[in-house]
Amino acid sequence: MNNRNNQWNDVVSVYSDGQGETGDPLHQYMIDPEISEMLGNVSGKTILDAGCGNGYWVRRLAEQAKKVIGIDSSSELIKKAKSAKNPSNTKYRIADLSKRIDLPDFNFDIILSSMVFHYLRNIENAVAEFKRILKPKGRVILTIQHPIYQYHFRVQSRAGGSPGSFPVPLGYFNRKIVEQTIMSGKLKV
Repeated sequence: MNNRNNQWNDVVSVYSDGQGETGDPLHQYMIDPEISEMLGNVSGKTILDAGCGNGYWVRRLAEQAKKVIGIDSSSELIKKAKSAKNPSNTKYRIADLSKRIDLPDFNFDIILSSMVFHYLRNIENAVAEFKRILKPKGRVILTIQHPIYQYHFRVQSRAGGSPGSFPVPLGYFNRKIVEQTIMSGKLKV
């Protein structure tokens, strides 16, 4: 993805201000409590936040984890994340989940990717990269929007209109692609 054209760069202030250090109300009351429960005790763990946005999960996890790396395809969100008060066990870098991620094999105990996969045009590379960089017996915690929330973009696109700032995640709605990815062994449910 050409980072200069990254749609998140255009809305970094609105997004980051809305998320703050605790997430917006949807995250605070619905998404993040579930993520916290799935994460459990992260003491001593090495964690990747894939699609870290403004980095609030990175900073939150760094309070207990051994090391937390946040990656995002938006250079502006990474700048925003780096500009916050970050613990010394955190790092941020620009990375595109549709390409090889410049991280070592079998490096992470946990990969968190919250509300990211529904924006990917192709999930296959991200899944393959997660498998490559995750330690054996490591865990991936993944949250996505229900498809209805992106449906209006898809309808606009199919009708010949502009989907707005964000691309239509066609693979997200294509059951065959999802099934092929799962059946290929790249993703285990």
